[in-house]
Amino acid sequence: MTGPEGVGREPEGDVEMTLALGDRTRARILAAARELILAGGGHAVQMIEVARAAEVSRATLYRYFSDLRSIVLALVESDFQTGLLSGPPLAAIGAQASGGARFAGFMTQVLEQFRTDSDFFALLVMADAAYGRADDSPLGEFYNALFESSFGEDSPMRALIDGQADGSVRPDLDPYLYPLATLAALVSLAGHLAAIDPSVTDLYGYDAQTLLGAVIDVFVAGALSGPAGTPLNVDPGPTPLNGGAPTT
Repeated sequence: MTGPEGVGREPEGDVEMTLALGDRTRARILAAARELILAGGGHAVQMIEVARAAEVSRATLYRYFSDLRSIVLALVESDFQTGLLSGPPLAAIGAQASGGARFAGFMTQVLEQFRTDSDFFALLVMADAAYGRADDSPLGEFYNALFESSFGEDSPMRALIDGQADGSVRPDLDPYLYPLATLAALVSLAGHLAAIDPSVTDLYGYDAQTLLGAVIDVFVAGALSGPAGTPLNVDPGPTPLNGGAPTT
């Protein structure tokens, strides 16, 4: 405090009101950006369009987000927080489970997120558009930042590292590359399936969720198998994700 009490300081009520207004403005910007991205794809979205849709000035927009990449990160983080982090598979596994079981639980939750949040993979496709085409900001940095902010010490990378230590994950597997490659494959497949919807079942004989589940099964099995295909010391997991029969 620089003077007598109450001088040179904003009243607490004014500070709280300012913070609340800032939260509402940020939420309005994100809601407008989400609608634009999902309506037209991330390739054509510009910051000026976000400002116009959110009914804020460009100066206000840049006060909250430096570029479209930071908006995309905030949107995907929000979906992670409300979906992946609070879902039953991760909560049921617990922090004391093996690293392999925790990685399998994370991937199970990714599939559940696809089932309950149709925007999830669309936003990840947007991440590809916003990050993947810039040499100075590779997509891997986006996912690493996302995992760190959302999962902290219990990221899928950490699960794989712990799994290598406890014998539940292949020792020759790259724990940093593997989750990125897994999500990249899922995003690519999800984007393809969205592009041909509603003809997925007619073309493949399975619905989109079953196809994604089969890919997740492959990646989980690949992480939990030894170099020669011999299973290591893995906790018994739930029934396979891809348990359905072809749709007729």
